This record gives sequence, structure tokens and C-alpha cells, in this order.
Amino acid sequence: MKFIKNILMVVGLLLHVGIDFAGSVGQAILNRIEQERSYPKSGQWEDSGPTLEDIMVATKVENQAAKESKEYKLISAVKNGDLKSVEALITEGAALEARDDQNMTPLMIAAKIGNTDIVNKLIKVGADIHAMNTFGWTALIHAIDSGHAEIVQLLLAHGAAKNQKDLKEWFISAVFNGKKDIVEALLAHEVDIDDYTLNTASSFARDAEIKERIKKSCS
Repeated sequence: MKFIKNILMVVGLLLHVGIDFAGSVGQAILNRIEQERSYPKSGQWEDSGPTLEDIMVATKVENQAAKESKEYKLISAVKNGDLKSVEALITEGAALEARDDQNMTPLMIAAKIGNTDIVNKLIKVGADIHAMNTFGWTALIHAIDSGHAEIVQLLLAHGAAKNQKDLKEWFISAVFNGKKDIVEALLAHEVDIDDYTLNTASSFARDAEIKERIKKSCS
């Protein structure tokens, strides 16, 4: 790998986070760039590519740059349930579809932890309710799995069930686990749950109220 590409990446990241080039790390990088210029023909610092020190510096600066980004702060604010900061960061232009280290968007995170206010805010400003994480889970699935019925209702009201292929399986799971409010929300919004699924769910129902509610849907 050509060293010059790596070193320019480091310089760009340093500038992005505002590191003073008079400092020891910045100055060391500038010195290496100057040395690079003495090898115009090869275009490489050395055959082995960047050193471990180069990679460590680049990684450290990249991580620092990420932590200073609006997107990182937005995700942190959502995880902390800080609605005011979420609103402020959205106003500042933070990307709504930012991803954390588990490939989850702010909306997925808010749905999972059960923060209705933040979920509502993110939906209103245009967050993608159909976005999926690595495992194909949407904000709706996270809300169902975590048992947050109010958020399930909110997402369904905004069309979250559209193109949700595995919703039948999650409905059966909610029935089996006795999540009455979620079962009611899914039935009330007339999601794509056929008679076969209803009958299957009824056979798994351990709660009498849920079983009775399913029977009414079948009639």
C-alpha cells in the first residue's frame, strides 16, 4: 500500500478534528511527508507499506474524528434518552440514518430502549422506519421484541408494517409470550396476518384474553 495515501488520510483527519500541527504528532507527520517528497519516482515510503505506528496514529485520529461528529453525538443522545440534545443535533444537520457499532440507526435504538418521545421526533423529521440492521431487524421489530406496545402502535400508524416480511412470526411470538398490548396493536392495525397465522397463534396462546381476542379476529 502506498504510504502517501495513508499519510494524506491521517492529515485530513487531523485537520478535521482541529489538531495543531505544531504539536509533536502533527509535526512528525509533516516531517514524514517532507521525506516522502524525496522519493518522487517510487511513490512509496517503503516496500512494507505504513508502519504499525502509522496505522495506530491513523486509527486514533479516525476514532477521535468519529466521536466529534454530529452523528456520534446523536446516537449517544438517543441512547441516553436526551430528547433536547437529539432535537438540537437534528437541527444542526446530524444524519438521521447514522449507524452505531451494531449497525443500528437512532430510530432503532430509541424503539429498542422504549423512548416514545424520541421515536416520535425521529419519525416526524423523516427517519426511515423501514431501515434494517445487520440481522434484518427494523425499528418495529425491536419495539415488538422489547415489549414496547406504545411504540409499536406509533410505528404501525406510520406504515411500519409495509414490506415487513416476518411480521407473522413476530405476531405468533407476541402471542406465545403473552404480550397483550402488542397483540392488540398488531390486530387493530390490520396488518397482513392471515387465518392460518391466527389459528397457529391461537394454538400457542397461553393467555385466555389473547386467545379470545384472536378468536374474534377469526370470526
